[in-house]
Amino acid sequence: MESGHVLILSNVQKEDTAIYQCEAQNKHGSLLANIIIQVI
Repeated sequence: MESGHVLILSNVQKEDTAIYQCEAQNKHGSLLANIIIQVI
């Protein structure tokens, strides 16, 4: 996702609350990011 774009999660449930991980790779290297998503 480029800067300024939006990720929309639809039809989420409380059970979907978790730590999610995203990994991106290209010829310059890689990046790993974690995010806590809490459905209330």
